Amino acid sequence: MAQLREIKKRIVAVKTIQRITKTMQMIATAKFTAALARAKNSRPYTDTIRGLVAKVSAQAGDTSHPLLEKPVHMNWDTSGRLWVATSNTYPQVNPEDLAAQMAGNSSKFGPSTGNDKVILLEDTNRDGVADVSRIVADRLLIPSGVAPDNFGGVYVGASTELLHLTNANPDGVLADRRIVLSGFGTEDTHHIVHTLHWGIDGRLYFHQTIYIHSHLETPWGLVRANSGVAFAYDPNTERLEVHSKGLVNAWGQQEDAAGQTFLTSGADGTGVHWAFPGAAFPPSEGARRLVGSISPGSYPKFSGLELINSPVFGPEWQGNAITCDFRAHRIVRFGFNDFSTDASPKSGYVTKELPDVVRTSDVAFRPITLKMGPDGAVYVADWTNPIINHGEVDFRDPRRDKISGRIWRILPENAQPLSWQPVLGKPTKELLANLLSPNRWTFEQSRRELAKLPVAELQAALKAWAKDDVTRRHAAWLLSGRTAETTHLAELLKSQDPASLQVGLRELGKSLGARGATDIALITPFLAHANPRVRLEAHRALARVRTPESARAVLSHLPKNTEDTFLDFAAWTSINELARPWLEDVAAQPSKINGQEASLDAIVKAIDPGIATPYVQRLFVGRKIDAAGTGPWIELVGKAGTTEEAALLFRSLMDDASLQPSTRHRIAFALVEAANRNVRPTGDLTALGKLLDLAHKQRDLVRCGHHINGHPDILVMGDAIVDHLVHLGKRVVDGIWRYIAVFGEGFENLF
Repeated sequence: MAQLREIKKRIVAVKTIQRITKTMQMIATAKFTAALARAKNSRPYTDTIRGLVAKVSAQAGDTSHPLLEKPVHMNWDTSGRLWVATSNTYPQVNPEDLAAQMAGNSSKFGPSTGNDKVILLEDTNRDGVADVSRIVADRLLIPSGVAPDNFGGVYVGASTELLHLTNANPDGVLADRRIVLSGFGTEDTHHIVHTLHWGIDGRLYFHQTIYIHSHLETPWGLVRANSGVAFAYDPNTERLEVHSKGLVNAWGQQEDAAGQTFLTSGADGTGVHWAFPGAAFPPSEGARRLVGSISPGSYPKFSGLELINSPVFGPEWQGNAITCDFRAHRIVRFGFNDFSTDASPKSGYVTKELPDVVRTSDVAFRPITLKMGPDGAVYVADWTNPIINHGEVDFRDPRRDKISGRIWRILPENAQPLSWQPVLGKPTKELLANLLSPNRWTFEQSRRELAKLPVAELQAALKAWAKDDVTRRHAAWLLSGRTAETTHLAELLKSQDPASLQVGLRELGKSLGARGATDIALITPFLAHANPRVRLEAHRALARVRTPESARAVLSHLPKNTEDTFLDFAAWTSINELARPWLEDVAAQPSKINGQEASLDAIVKAIDPGIATPYVQRLFVGRKIDAAGTGPWIELVGKAGTTEEAALLFRSLMDDASLQPSTRHRIAFALVEAANRNVRPTGDLTALGKLLDLAHKQRDLVRCGHHINGHPDILVMGDAIVDHLVHLGKRVVDGIWRYIAVFGEGFENLF
């Protein structure tokens, strides 16, 4: 009977839960229906515009373009057409939808089947509203990045693969599918490979973020990434490299007129980041040192990033960053302050938040990416969904909008859009002139069109055109990775303009590294340049030339202003990347270390002890510690020595009466540091009893007992101390060294 009553209670409880669940679903459905109705109304989001922008119109909406379902990412081509990656599968395939599709049951057929698409939007009459839309790619699984190749094909980041789709069939759908790279992780569907972006140097940049683990085979070797990474892929050489690391979910990238890269993240709350080559932001797997953002304070999560360059917007807007606060239904704006031009210059920047571009109370407005358009307006992809989270909200929540999506066009109040023409097929001379356009779309797409030229033809055109700093910078970017010739870079490095020097150094470093060339004579003078950002680029350029000479150059020009955290980090990173060739060089001929002890000390302080240890061991052979502890050898043993070197220090401490007090103190600290790495002297350590036997009369002995790893029983006096030392072994050894380090003043009285 008791069991029957328990069963009845459970049945009642289940029915109660079912009623509550049904009620919650009805409420959720009602909220969703209302949100969807607001979204389908396609009204301008002008609730709060603060007088900055007052013309916001739908460029494509659900009713006029039913193909536009859930836009994820977008990019323009040279014809002025907008390629949009869409996904109604996100956040995952629904097995019920897929089963209904396979069974041909249209009554139960849902959208989450893994048949996502790339669509093409075109405004043929130039009225700012797309009048043509068609599918150009299908059968994709959550495509999170799209970049047209301007030959009629498109690169797509789709889950585990970077695809190149080409050759349209009679229906206009790209039929040929080449897997460019595979092996991207899929641990989290909003961290998978995304945000494809043609960089100013002609490389295709894209991101994966924190939870993704990728192992990518390339013609140049294996590339691994076990957290957030900004990749840079050269389609001419198929070389893939890591440009920067870190961030929880970077989802925005753009370069300024000097070629400097900036990022935003959809999960960090740290604003805008300056991503110079080799930068590592928190969090980053395995990183031993990190740099922060250039936005002081705490911020919402941001998605997408664009820098305003458009005559349609006023002078005060030029160069400003705009990004999407998708949680608060707004688009925000930042200005930049360049610290490299200050009276006391530093290499970095700082941003200042400016009034919002757009803000609305509509819960379905979810701006996720934005691009400057051919008419000078800002175009914004709107996810159009009251639900954005994929972990906190049930995958089957009825409020999830699987259908809606819009692209918005934003113009300043009373501004007229630019008249424009496609740059596809334009003469080379006109395309080169377009590079100097104040309109971002014009100079970006002209650069993409020029990239299609044969390199010899391009070089000839650039030779006649590039006559000043700005044009030479463009020439450097256009030829990046396409030629072994560096004469144009040498010419650029004669400039007095810091921006030109930065571009020249970065491109020269890339060229030398890719070719395995070793002549660094053009780079080394800039390690002492007055502009700290130029020095930063010189440090990072040298890191690509993995030779002892590069290491010596970096080590002889280490930054002295540690407040410049970006420059200090760049030099530290370069030391880490150049340490092995330098250590191999001196370890092969130990006599070379004479006079370079300070460099050895700097390297060992910077690099992972596991890398330094075998080299320190080889270089320490035959050495003894003199009375003054000459050189960095004591500290090197602490940082990277083995048990053998630690034993040598221990014996010197115990047996060498000639050691100066300061030397003994340094040895004590070094042995503590070694012990923190679980490296302890070999041999009989009972001689430590001598220290406590001589120290037991010191009034600090009580404090010593509490300090030794929480062992108050060490307070036992007399002969028993030695027994305790032997019994407690390595933990007491650690404690003794810490005691000596803490009470080092007057330490010589112990001997």
